[in-house]
Amino acid sequence: MSPVVTAVLVAVAVAALYFIVNPSLAFADAGNGGGDTGATSADGSGTPPPSGRASQFDPLIAQAASAAGIDPVLLKAICAEESGFNPDSINPESDFTLNGVFYTQNDPAGRRLLVAWIKQGNDPASIGLNPSCGIAQVRVSNAKKFIQGLSPWDLFDAATCLEAAAYLIADDGTTVDTADIYNVGHGLNWLRGVRNIPYRTKVQGYYAQFLGDFQ
Repeated sequence: MSPVVTAVLVAVAVAALYFIVNPSLAFADAGNGGGDTGATSADGSGTPPPSGRASQFDPLIAQAASAAGIDPVLLKAICAEESGFNPDSINPESDFTLNGVFYTQNDPAGRRLLVAWIKQGNDPASIGLNPSCGIAQVRVSNAKKFIQGLSPWDLFDAATCLEAAAYLIADDGTTVDTADIYNVGHGLNWLRGVRNIPYRTKVQGYYAQFLGDFQ
């Protein structure tokens, strides 16, 4: 046997003896080959933890969703996109004149004054408006379809607005995959193929974020 072969055999024998004495070292990198490291909960159940965002509204969202038979996560995701969970949010939907002063639709000062004016018991229809109001931004005319005797100012109550939104979602058959129905309406626009994909994508992102909020 040549000296080279002898040296190789000795080296192999030494290495084998080393790993027999230290067996854990032979598999030290076994877990680095792409195993699942994306656990979504501390207990390993696969259920994501609560988001902690706007959790004060979760009971109201769950109640409204249950009454209408819809997914509470979808309702919460829509609220996040529509108002950022602001119960006093409003979209006049058009320019308007209030107390003799003209305001553009997106004027922040005009919106604040309009909210205060409606809360004082005034009907926005009297100045030609059908605004989207409250935490879920429900149009007054739509809300009245589902809540008998509703007044416009009632939509600034989170529970009332969520109730109207939940029934609207159920009536339209809105899902996560068709979340933009809530934005473009389930009428002629939708039938003509009008879509708001960026809106839908944002709602879907919030949906993923809120999956653990109603366990």
